[in-house]
Amino acid sequence: MVQKNKAGTLSLSGRSCAILLACIIALSTALTLAFYYGPSPINGSDNYIYQSTAQTIAAQGFAAIGQPGALGVKYILVSGIALFYKLMGVSPLSSVMFDLICGALLLVAIYLIGKELHGAFAGLLAALLFSFYPLFVVQSANGPGDNIPMMLFAATSILLYILGRKSGRGSFFAASGFVAAMGFLIVAETSLIALPVLLFIVWDALHGRKFAIRIPIFIGGIVLGLLVIASLSYLQNGNPLYVYHTDSNWYSGFCDNGGSCSQFGSTQSLNSYLTMIFPYGVVNQLFGPGALANLPGNLLGDLTSSSSAQDYGKMFGFYPYFAVAFFFVLLAFRDGRATIPAVWAVSTLLYLSFGTMSISHFVSVEPIYPRVTLIFGPALALLIAFALADIASAASSISGKRASKLRKVAPYAAFAFVGIVVGFLFLQSVLSIRYINYAEYNYVYPLVSAGSYLNTLPTNAIIVGSMNYPVIEYTGGLNPFYADNGSACEGVPKGGYLYAMYNSSLQQQCNLTIVAGPFTKPSWLPDYPNYPTFGNVTNLVVYQSV
Repeated sequence: MVQKNKAGTLSLSGRSCAILLACIIALSTALTLAFYYGPSPINGSDNYIYQSTAQTIAAQGFAAIGQPGALGVKYILVSGIALFYKLMGVSPLSSVMFDLICGALLLVAIYLIGKELHGAFAGLLAALLFSFYPLFVVQSANGPGDNIPMMLFAATSILLYILGRKSGRGSFFAASGFVAAMGFLIVAETSLIALPVLLFIVWDALHGRKFAIRIPIFIGGIVLGLLVIASLSYLQNGNPLYVYHTDSNWYSGFCDNGGSCSQFGSTQSLNSYLTMIFPYGVVNQLFGPGALANLPGNLLGDLTSSSSAQDYGKMFGFYPYFAVAFFFVLLAFRDGRATIPAVWAVSTLLYLSFGTMSISHFVSVEPIYPRVTLIFGPALALLIAFALADIASAASSISGKRASKLRKVAPYAAFAFVGIVVGFLFLQSVLSIRYINYAEYNYVYPLVSAGSYLNTLPTNAIIVGSMNYPVIEYTGGLNPFYADNGSACEGVPKGGYLYAMYNSSLQQQCNLTIVAGPFTKPSWLPDYPNYPTFGNVTNLVVYQSV
């Protein structure tokens, strides 16, 4: 039951919180699995590489963990994925398990942050709002990837700082720095969470000299994490700086090798992020001529359009708009508890826009992807939740005064408003998630169908295919695979199988027969354009050499 505590905030019993949090986690898990079709190329080839690397580690053990390249040095990430391959075997479900577990723990961390700062009601509301945040679910449903574990490490670092400030125990500050540093082994951007935490600790020190000791303790935790990473780097490659240089060189190389990088100090990156987070089409819907009358039609158009700005906007939904609007509500309430999520969001966004990830030379953080903004995604949900909790709490306070019809209905009106906001964000999120994942599935379904067919073949079947078509990623690694360009007859032995685009000349020349495909698009799948444009593999077939 919802009650008010002595601090004037809404509270719930511990048992109720546990049950509601479990339901929130179940909702998020259900949304992920409902839109999960297997590893997705939404993040380029990253998810495929993580899957392949984890399969190697699961088969060969820890000695295989040091794979080459920037994606191979994400030791915690690939080890986590490999753990579930080892426990459950390689399958679509085991591929997404690490993301599901990290996502569940992330929601717990968001709840605890909200609870510690604003009470259990606000914590549950923040976890609920984030459980269907479009970008969170989209990335969860495209695993295995690095984005969900990144958020877990970032939120945990924030939570440990809050617990340290509340208890006064230095170990929490050290642990916060350690977690921020170790997040480097998920993806380098995770460690950016150290920036807002350091700002919080310095602010505390400025308001009390006794708090200054927290700064070296926090930095000590970071140094300890860096030493652990250096030790792992040395054990795997004989060079304690290998991990750092490998990752740094990737960022430097992205710019040096023709990547579109903004000049350091320019506002180009910031403008790009703001365009993604606050797409112009949505702004025009709210403030343009005749906005109110045209809003329903415009919203529907956004959810079915394919313009780049609105596609990116679908990943964020209306969360950034609501977070900004409700931040001003929090200012009106003079609620200083909004400081932590606000600084968390602003500082990490500014570093992504103006900072660097290279230690060799100063280049801007590139490339600019919507998914890296997930590092401050939980902060948006917290800002919205805190404001809604303040509104509900204020309305409940009114009801305790002398009787009047207005004062009696105020709490019900406030909770109805909370329900409307949550309901609107949920509906808009589900439609956005549906659009993005169905648009992806328009590309993926021939690969999934071909992979399903290959899984029915004998285990000793020889399978040949082009690396341009990642069919093998949807077989669970159950069949042998011999890479070839997919167009030469000598690459396909008699009785062997070839997956490639339909080619009548190749079929006649190599004496091939089609045994599967072209694969019919599922009747339930809307005709959305590919998102992003991966290409078109609708003419993919599986041949057998006869």
